[in-house]
Amino acid sequence: MVCGLLWLGEGLLGFIGLNFNDAFGYAFARQGVPCVQIHTPQRHIANTRVMELALALCSPLYLVPGLRFLLLASDISMLLTSKKDLVLLLLAVVIPGIMDAVLATSLAVPMLLLGPLGWFMSIANMAAGLVIVPLLHCAVRLGQYLLGELDFDRHRNYLHEVEATVAWAEENQSLLGSDGRLVLCGYSSGGHVASLYGLEQCAVPKNGKRRFEAVVLVSGIYDLRTDSWQGVKRFLAPIHNMLYGDILAADSDEKRANASPVAILQKKGQAELDAACTWWVLNAKKECTKAGGCQDEKAGLVLDSNWRWVHNVRVTAKGYKKTYGVREIDDGRGVKLDFMTQGGNVGSRLYVTDGEESYKMFKLLNREFTLDVDVHKLNCGMNGAVYFIEMDKDGGKGKDGNLAGAKFGTGYCDAQCPHEKFETNASRGICCVEMDIWEANKHATAFTPHPCSTVGPQKCMGDIECGYGENGERWMGLCDKDGCDLNTYRMGAKTFYGNGSSFAVDSNEPLTLVTQFITHDGTDEGNLTEIRRLYIQHGKVIANAASRIPNVTGSAITDGFCNAQKKAFGDYDHHQKLGGLVSMGETLKRGMVLSVSIWDDYATHMAWLDASFPPGENASERLGVLRGPCNATLSNPTVLRPKNKNGWVKYYNIRYGEIDSTYSASGSALQIRPD
Repeated sequence: MVCGLLWLGEGLLGFIGLNFNDAFGYAFARQGVPCVQIHTPQRHIANTRVMELALALCSPLYLVPGLRFLLLASDISMLLTSKKDLVLLLLAVVIPGIMDAVLATSLAVPMLLLGPLGWFMSIANMAAGLVIVPLLHCAVRLGQYLLGELDFDRHRNYLHEVEATVAWAEENQSLLGSDGRLVLCGYSSGGHVASLYGLEQCAVPKNGKRRFEAVVLVSGIYDLRTDSWQGVKRFLAPIHNMLYGDILAADSDEKRANASPVAILQKKGQAELDAACTWWVLNAKKECTKAGGCQDEKAGLVLDSNWRWVHNVRVTAKGYKKTYGVREIDDGRGVKLDFMTQGGNVGSRLYVTDGEESYKMFKLLNREFTLDVDVHKLNCGMNGAVYFIEMDKDGGKGKDGNLAGAKFGTGYCDAQCPHEKFETNASRGICCVEMDIWEANKHATAFTPHPCSTVGPQKCMGDIECGYGENGERWMGLCDKDGCDLNTYRMGAKTFYGNGSSFAVDSNEPLTLVTQFITHDGTDEGNLTEIRRLYIQHGKVIANAASRIPNVTGSAITDGFCNAQKKAFGDYDHHQKLGGLVSMGETLKRGMVLSVSIWDDYATHMAWLDASFPPGENASERLGVLRGPCNATLSNPTVLRPKNKNGWVKYYNIRYGEIDSTYSASGSALQIRPD
């Protein structure tokens, strides 16, 4: 176990850190696993310029008598490397601090009695802190140097230290009670050390077998490079570079790359890494990264208020499984939604929550979103949908008499501008931006951005604003109701997705779908220019099928693809009128709520997804009418429901993060549990 608290070396903080690290060893021991620990801080804080930087940032506080010496005491305490420094603490902080407090107190009365002279004396005393504090700090630094406690030129050879520890463990198997198998672990700065050593040594066999069974990294530091930092981060790069120049002597782009496990991995390749060792990367972050993988994150699921039984205008969160057919699967890593229940409920819609009182807001610009799905029990006319909507984080609590909020699943909106549950006026709705990640049954699937002119939920009034009319009003409203859909069947790739092994993506089997939101410059501040889809099934990454419609090219959603598709199909281009992907990207940057659902459709029989639509159009005469192989007449819920009482869909292993980070071997999932 390579333990490391970055700044803790010898002295007081080192003692605290060593005891903290011992907790890891005890955890192994309690499980009967022999553990050899090495305490390898990369650099003590006293051998860096970090305290000087901190003091400079706190300089306005030097004007406050008493407080300035508390700051100095904290500064000196962090710098302590031995018991000798306690004398420096006494001479440089305690005694001057007492004198400063006495002087400040003694000046209080003269300031009142002497008038302007008293004010001048007090101001002079305050200003003196700007000189005294830095001088005392430098005096302590000089004292440490004269005592031989600082060596600014020496950096520890931590890889050599790890090698010596590993060799000792290999030679002392009987003493440790080990069976000879080794697992290399590291956390914090020790994770950085262990990852570098593992990348160097994993492929080196020992006695004809792999040297390590696995490498386990916890909350490590894996990429020191700053040359590609954008936005506000680029202004922090000089500070970052200064610190790691002090810590690791990584004072150039080349040296930082050589000390970055991510950069080394990019040279070696993922295949070489996986062949050499089994790697487990645990990172205390909410998003996946290519360097650190993913960390399990707990979240909740709350049922939409529209599905709840209502009594005395109070809603309850009980009875999800029995009443609504919602059940947790895979130890909290997913959810199964039944199409129907014995009590007569049909379908359900739920939202991912962050605590009891708020929805989780996903910010996915320049990110990707991945989940596993199983839709083999969804027949024609059924829809298992996963999508993002720009709902209020609190579910609209406190607005328009809403006393329930996110805890009870209120505040729904989407690009169709639906009527609210208790709204009696049919000409009113509530609109917001919608990003459909996955709308599917086992015969057809589509993903679709629906931009709007709104920011957050916005109420609409009348056929034009809400887009309810039948005379073109649909394309005059606040939102793009049609969206720019990418349905591979509609785009002519009829053998790409479907029910059976003859299809490239077999909907009879579970599958992983990855949706990537690409910006024009690869940064979080860029404009959304592409929504890309990948599938993974049986360990194989499958690119989305390319369009086979004349004059419409590509396998991803871009503004060019959307414009060409609308023209080829003879559809009104409301998508571009409302800002296209740039507008969609702005919403992804602000944050959206994740919804998962299962439903059927009285209005169109789901023909817009899996059959011919619009009704009455001839698919042989107009491109884009045929969206799937289903017969919409048989998808009428009155026909559909008696035959599909046992239908269900599963969503699980949800993850999100940097582009190409969520479907690697180290990825793990967001835990979602029905409340």
